[in-house]
Amino acid sequence: MTTRRSPQQAETQSKKGTLVGLVRDLEGQPVAGAEVTAVLDAFSLASPEFWRMMPIGLDAVASAKSGADGGFRLEVEHGPLYSVTATKDGALSNEARVHVDRPFALTLGANASGPQPNDHRGPARVNRTGTFDAPVQEYRATDEEDEKPAQGRVLGQVVDAKTGNALSDVVFRRAWKDRVLARSDGQGNFSLPWTEKSTKEPVFVFAKGHKITAIPTSAFRSGEDTRFDMRLEPGIGVTGRIVDEDGKPVRDVVLICEDDIVFESTQYGAIAWRTTTDEDGKWSFEELGPGSRYWVRGFTKDTMPIDVAEGRLAADAKASIAVPTFVTGPRSSIEGVVKRRDGTPIVASDAAPAEPPKVHYLRLYDHGPAPVVMAFTPWVPIEPNGSYRIPGLAPGAYELAFWVDADLEVEVRTIRLDAGTAKRDNRIDVEVGPGREYSGKVVDEAGHPIDAVLLRAIPDFENEYMPLVPPGKPDHPGRYLQGNVRVLTKPDGTYLLTRIRSHVAMRLLVQKEGYATKKLLVPSGQEPPKTITLERTR
Repeated sequence: MTTRRSPQQAETQSKKGTLVGLVRDLEGQPVAGAEVTAVLDAFSLASPEFWRMMPIGLDAVASAKSGADGGFRLEVEHGPLYSVTATKDGALSNEARVHVDRPFALTLGANASGPQPNDHRGPARVNRTGTFDAPVQEYRATDEEDEKPAQGRVLGQVVDAKTGNALSDVVFRRAWKDRVLARSDGQGNFSLPWTEKSTKEPVFVFAKGHKITAIPTSAFRSGEDTRFDMRLEPGIGVTGRIVDEDGKPVRDVVLICEDDIVFESTQYGAIAWRTTTDEDGKWSFEELGPGSRYWVRGFTKDTMPIDVAEGRLAADAKASIAVPTFVTGPRSSIEGVVKRRDGTPIVASDAAPAEPPKVHYLRLYDHGPAPVVMAFTPWVPIEPNGSYRIPGLAPGAYELAFWVDADLEVEVRTIRLDAGTAKRDNRIDVEVGPGREYSGKVVDEAGHPIDAVLLRAIPDFENEYMPLVPPGKPDHPGRYLQGNVRVLTKPDGTYLLTRIRSHVAMRLLVQKEGYATKKLLVPSGQEPPKTITLERTR
C-alpha cells in the first residue's frame, strides 16, 4: 500500500542523516586537515554487471576537512549506503561502506596493500568520457596476461560503406571490456597488435553513427602482419533528451546503451557503450540496426541513477527513433518498514548477515520489466529495525523487490511517481514470510501414486520482476533458491512445496524419467489441481 506518513509514525526515519567519524594514522593518532569525501556506494547503486562493466564515475555527495581531533561530520540523504574515504598529502585511507548515523574510523595509508571495493567506478571518481572519446590504453602489468601484445599485427583502413570516406576515431575493444585497444587515424588507418586473446575472442569495432561489427579471430596470425580493411554500414538507433522539472536541459549525464550483437553466427549479449548528454541535454546511440534491442540508463551529475529508455527497433526500421524526453523531476522518495510475519527481527542481533537485507528498485515500461536479474539492480539497505528509504527518484513507474534472506519469499510492490508524489512522503510497508504452499498428489494414468517425481515451482517470466530463468526458457534451473523451489514426491505420491511466491503467477513443472513432463501455469492467488496425472512415454 502507499499512504502519507503521519507525525505519529515513529518507525520512519528523517530525510537527512550524518556520516560521523574519525581520521587517524597507522599508529592510531588523529589526523587533522584530511579531506573526507563521501560518494554513493557504487555496488548498491547497481552491480558492475548492471552497468555491463562500464566505469560509472561518481561525483562526491558531501566532503569536509577533519578537525584537530581527526573528527568529521557529513550531512547526507538518509537511505542509501555510502562509500567514504580520506586523503592527505597523497595518502589515501581505507574505504568505509557505511549507513548514516553510525560512527566509524578511517585509517590514512591503510589502502596501500590492495584495491578499494568500489574500484569498478573507473580510474577517477568522475568519468564522463564517452566510448568514442576514450583514449587508447597501453597494456599494463595488471591487465589480463592473454592481452599482452606479441609479434604480429592486423593493419587496415575503415571507410564508410556508402560514401567510401575514411572514418577516423573508430574504437577497437573487447565485447565486455572498456579498455580501448586501438583507434583509427584521420585517414581511417588502424593497427592492432596480436594477442593470445585475439585468437579466441573477436575485436569489436565502434564507429559513431555506424553499425557495430567486429574483426574475426581468423584475421590474427601469430608473428605475422595481416591486412583487414573494413567497410562499415551506417547505423540507426535511438535519440532523446534529458531535462529537469523546469524544462531546462541536463548536461553531462553519463549514459550507457546495450545491445545484443550477432557476429559470425554467435550472439554476444549485452554489449554496452557510453556517451554523455550535450549542453542541450540531447543524447544519441545510433550504432544499432533494424530489430536491435536497446536499453539506455545512467547517472545524473548529482548521482541519481536513471533508466531512460528500453525496447527494440522494428525489424524493418530505416531510421533512428526519438524516445520521449526524460524528465528528472520533481523527485520523489519512498520509505517504509519491512517486518517478518513471525515477529522476529529483520537482522539477528548476534550475527551480521553475509548478504544484507535490501530493497531493489527498477523502472517499469509499458511493455513490461526489463529482463534483469534482481541481484544486479540498484538497491538501498533495510536497517536492522526494518526501516528503509529510497530518495530522489525521477517520475515514472517502479517495481520494488524486498529481499531479506534466502529462507523467505521476495515481496514485490509497484508504485507510480509523479508531481503529486513529490509533495508527500510515499510509504510502502511490507511483511515477508515463507510464502505460499502447494500440496497434492502425483499419479499415473491408472491412478497409482508415483514416487520420486520432481516438482519445481518457477516464477512465470512474463509477470516476474526478478526473472529466475532466461526469457522463453521456463525449464532452466534458475538462479535463486527463494524463487525456484523444488521437491520430490513421497512413496505415496504426495508432495508439499513451500516458500512459493505470493504475488506472481507460477509455472509448476512435474518431471520424471519415463513420463511426459507436465507444465502447469498457476495464476496468482490460485493453486494447482490436487491430483496431477502423468502419462508414460514408454
